[in-house]
Amino acid sequence: MSMSDEKYHLPGSSYSELVKVVRAYGTSSDPLSPDDIAKRTGMHPTAVSRNNGFLVEAGIIQSGKKKQITPSGRSLSMALEHNLVDEIASSWQEILRENDFISKLLSAVRIRNGMDHSTLLSHVAYTAGQSKTAVVVTGAGTVIDIMLAAHLLTDADGKYVVASEMPQPGPSASVEPLAVKHSVVGARLGTGLQEGLGLIVQVQVTCTVQELKDLGPALKSLMSSLRASSSNAE
Repeated sequence: MSMSDEKYHLPGSSYSELVKVVRAYGTSSDPLSPDDIAKRTGMHPTAVSRNNGFLVEAGIIQSGKKKQITPSGRSLSMALEHNLVDEIASSWQEILRENDFISKLLSAVRIRNGMDHSTLLSHVAYTAGQSKTAVVVTGAGTVIDIMLAAHLLTDADGKYVVASEMPQPGPSASVEPLAVKHSVVGARLGTGLQEGLGLIVQVQVTCTVQELKDLGPALKSLMSSLRASSSNAE
């Protein structure tokens, strides 16, 4: 999908209401009017209409006086109906894969090494070519929620970053992966080494933040192993 020459249609309501509209379109294989959707959702027909431009542009419903859901829209609707998080993410990703507007937003976030919520809201409105009205700000927030639901963005310490660029968690820390480097230091007394060699053990540990909670037990286990080896050597 391509961004329009001048303005991109943003959603006209919150993400939760947009979900209601998509699910309602998925209840029928026939084209539905805003009044039909309003009856199924309890929303005002005007609120439904405010979302239709975005849904058409995203390829979730087809254009026309009455709107019919597309195959990709139906997959999303089913995933939303059953609240299947992974399927919701993959459905949104499929819908947004060729969406130039979303691609531009992700590029902007990537270039800036992340954006806070307020900055990204403004950038969504700017990229859409829309004035920053209350409705536009709501729609911009919904676009952010969509990118989060699609696992395209993630919240890292209060800043949105592109999810694919987040470091992946590694395996839990254990004794086996710990790299142990050691050197033996001795002093000469006359012609022989000092009785009782000194052993310096340097432990280098590489782990992620998520693994820190396992680091203490792993080090204790390693020390116990070293003590046992020392006793056996004696």
